[in-house]
Amino acid sequence: MNPNNPRHDEASAAFLAELGARLSEEHDRRARDAAGDRWQRWGVFIQVLLLLAVVAYAGLSYQQWRQLIVQSETLDQSLKAVQHVAGLVREASTRNQQLAEDALRATRESNEASQRAWLVFRGIEPTRITLAQQPTRLIIWLANVGNSPAVKVSTASTLLVAKALPQLPPYGSMGPVRSETVVGPKGDYGTYVVLQNISASLADAINAGRTNLYLYGRIEYFDQFKRPRDTTWCVVYTPKPSQDNSFAACDVYNVVN
Repeated sequence: MNPNNPRHDEASAAFLAELGARLSEEHDRRARDAAGDRWQRWGVFIQVLLLLAVVAYAGLSYQQWRQLIVQSETLDQSLKAVQHVAGLVREASTRNQQLAEDALRATRESNEASQRAWLVFRGIEPTRITLAQQPTRLIIWLANVGNSPAVKVSTASTLLVAKALPQLPPYGSMGPVRSETVVGPKGDYGTYVVLQNISASLADAINAGRTNLYLYGRIEYFDQFKRPRDTTWCVVYTPKPSQDNSFAACDVYNVVN
């Protein structure tokens, strides 16, 4: 301070006060700017962290989504494999069931075949005839070659003069003789047909081989298993037999069911 110049001292004091105030303001401004810079840097850092967090969450979500897809595909494949195995099991079960049913059916049929009645055509008596012998009663012999009785036996037989047998035998027009006849195992049964009303000219044609004389018939019965059975038979007259029998078996109609 200068005692000789008080105004100079006052001016100096005012200048110093103003300078101090300006320095204080500059310090405060710089402090505020520094604080703002720090908050700005922290904001950027936080934004970066948030971005990284979002990216990490997105990556994790994508991985979980991929895992779900893989698991879904795996489950689909497993389901298809299970369905395929189940189909194979069902197919094998059906095939085994069919095989078992076939085996049981074959066993049953085999047992029935060995135990059932079998009626067969055994022959005609008399074995040797001529067409000049009319009327002639021809006995048709049937035999049960099975091991059980044949029941409710019915028979039908007829004569036919023709060059050849029809493709389908007219059994339905023969008028079967139905009865309650029982033919035991290893037993015989006889029915008959009468040879008559064959003219001399027709007999000459038969003897000359220009036409044929057929005898055929059908036998119906039930076996012990209550199953309907039938046997068909057919013979043709032979004018000059090689053996002592005037009748030979036809090529058709001789069937045992």
